Amino acid sequence: MSLMGRKWLANIGRDCGRKKGLTALLFTEKRIVLFVGGYGSGKTEVAVNYALQSRPHVSSLAIADLDIVNPYFRSRERQQLMKEAGIRVIAPAGALATADLPALPPEVAGVLQNPDSYAVFDIGGDDVGARVLGRYSKMLHPEEYDMWFVVNASRPFSQAVEPAVTLIRSIENTSRLRVTGLVNNTNLMQYTDLSLLQKGERLAHAIGEAIGVPLILNAVAYDLVEQATVVMSAPILPLSLYMKRPWE
Repeated sequence: MSLMGRKWLANIGRDCGRKKGLTALLFTEKRIVLFVGGYGSGKTEVAVNYALQSRPHVSSLAIADLDIVNPYFRSRERQQLMKEAGIRVIAPAGALATADLPALPPEVAGVLQNPDSYAVFDIGGDDVGARVLGRYSKMLHPEEYDMWFVVNASRPFSQAVEPAVTLIRSIENTSRLRVTGLVNNTNLMQYTDLSLLQKGERLAHAIGEAIGVPLILNAVAYDLVEQATVVMSAPILPLSLYMKRPWE
C-alpha cells in the first residue's frame, strides 16, 4: 500500500475514537470500491455518500459513474456537489452513456492502473449493469479492490437469501469479479423505521453467511442514526439524500 493509503487509514483510526457511527470497518484499505446490487437498491445514493465521507481522508478521489442502466439516478447528476467536495467525476459522455456498448472514458483505465489513485465506482443494477466491469476485470487485482453488494430487503430479488445469492453470483459471473462484502441499505424512503433497518441487517448477515463475506456497513438516514447505533451490529454510514427523482 502507498504511503498515502497508510496515512489515510491512520487518520480514520483516530477519527473512529471520536465518531460513534463511523468505525474503521466502514472504510476499506483497498483503493478501489465498487458498489453493485439489484436494480433500485440505492447503490448510487450509497456510493455518493461514501465518496463524500471518504474524501477528507485522501489527497484525491474520483467517483466513476458507470451506470448504463438507470437514466434517473446517476452520480453524474451531482457533478457540482462532487466538484465542490474536491471529487473528480468520471462518466460516459452524452448520448453514448446509454448505448448498448457505451464509449467509456479513458480515465477509468487510468484510475485503475495508477497505484496512488483512489476511486468509488457506481455500477448499474443487476448483472446487466455489472457487465461494464468485465472490460476492466483484468486491471482489478484482488488486493486493490473491494466490490460491495448493496442489499435492500424492500426490493424484489433481495427479500430473501436464495434470490439475493443468485443475483450476486450472476453479477460475479458477468463482471468476472468477486463480491467481497455487503452493504445494508434497506429502506422505504420516508417510511423507513428502525425495525425495517434491523430486518435488513439480519437478512444481510444471512446472505453474507451463505456466500462467506461480511456485512461491511449499514446505510442509515441521518434522522435514524442515533437510534441505529444503539441496536445495530455493523458500522453505520449516515446518509444524506442527494438523489432526487425527476418529479421532485
